[in-house]
Amino acid sequence: MATSSRKVGVVVGRFQVAQLHEGHKRLIAFALGDNDITAIVLGKGEALPTERNPLPSPVRACVIRESFPTIAVLEIDDHPSDACWSENLDSLLTEAFPDSEIRLYASRDSFSPHYSGRLPIVVVPMVPKVSGTEKRSAETDPSEWDISFRKGMIAAQRLRPALSYQAVDIAVIRYPELEILLGQKETDDGKWRLIGGFTDPKDGSLEEAALRELAEEAGNISSHELTYVGSYRVDDWRYRRERDKIMTALFVTYYLAGAPHASDDLAKIAWFPLSIGMEYIVETHRPLIKRVIETVKSTN
Repeated sequence: MATSSRKVGVVVGRFQVAQLHEGHKRLIAFALGDNDITAIVLGKGEALPTERNPLPSPVRACVIRESFPTIAVLEIDDHPSDACWSENLDSLLTEAFPDSEIRLYASRDSFSPHYSGRLPIVVVPMVPKVSGTEKRSAETDPSEWDISFRKGMIAAQRLRPALSYQAVDIAVIRYPELEILLGQKETDDGKWRLIGGFTDPKDGSLEEAALRELAEEAGNISSHELTYVGSYRVDDWRYRRERDKIMTALFVTYYLAGAPHASDDLAKIAWFPLSIGMEYIVETHRPLIKRVIETVKSTN
């Protein structure tokens, strides 16, 4: 005698919260009460943690199992194509639950508008005024920064991949004097450096970042177009004992007009002969300035 196939309910979600809210619990409970087996599918991406997606999938699995300890939790790789992602989801579930009647369970702001696969979707009404985004925004109260919170911050840094921070440095050359514009920070022990800094998420390009740094640190001066010289790993003292490191893009430009003045994190700014001795330059910028000198000599 033929037997009916088992019913499998699958909840697909991000669950980027420290604790499941009532909307999550209601959605999962609805699927549990409607099926023989219920599973959760979490998206897994290669992107670094962000404010919107702060928790990696193993941590989110722990969040779910705190409230539903026996539920199955699966992972699916994120994909830029909704169609490919939908096909991958169907394949994942049919392989995990063969010979089963599989249904997907969705809620407000869920995956359903992006899904184009073969499986049916059950839309579950959500609890009013419950939002994971609002929960994440509310979970920054310093009064809750207890030892567990601090341990979590330490673990997050340990779990994330090492980073290479992008910086830019710009050498402004005054011609025909063949002088270079250098700056000095309070921490430079009397030595000098190129103008530069970290790129900003709002910068449209490395060139734009370099010109922004020039304006921020040297004031309203004008120059010719930038010439890209090369990229270099910078042995910044702040990162010597860290996994993270700094990579800078070096540019050269020729001064046109304006009166430079130190601002932002520079304490001093001044013109120096291009032949300045390296003993007057901060150690990390010596290779950069040597390359600048070579570049300028080759074009003059």
